[in-house]
Amino acid sequence: MQVSKSETDIQFKGKDYHIFLSRTPSDSLPHVNTEMGDEYLDNQIVLKITRGNERVFSKTFTKRSFASLLDEEFMSKSILEGMVFDKSTPQGMVFAASISYPQTDLYVPVSITITADGGMSLKKEELMEDVYSEDSI
Repeated sequence: MQVSKSETDIQFKGKDYHIFLSRTPSDSLPHVNTEMGDEYLDNQIVLKITRGNERVFSKTFTKRSFASLLDEEFMSKSILEGMVFDKSTPQGMVFAASISYPQTDLYVPVSITITADGGMSLKKEELMEDVYSEDSI
């Protein structure tokens, strides 16, 4: 997987914030092997949020950052796929991350909320298939 970087400026609670996200494949993290025998590097993602010259939040995420939300079997076969800024809510700036089996559509979406003072909370989100079963369509 390639290195990717993004920078975004947002307003939150009347103040300007700068968001920096960088995803990098990491040789130092355990490699993931698929059932087909393909080997994948896992990613680490750096999230930095600043307000002017003040650092509000800075953390390097790996899939282990989400271990409390995922079972060990899924963790052993998955990689940290990506992270993006999603939206602002009264609770904080919300980021969407995905932990996935490499090169498949199988993933677990995670919501990361960062408060104005740099606090963080994690939440496993529902997959759309879970929300809308075939019976309800």
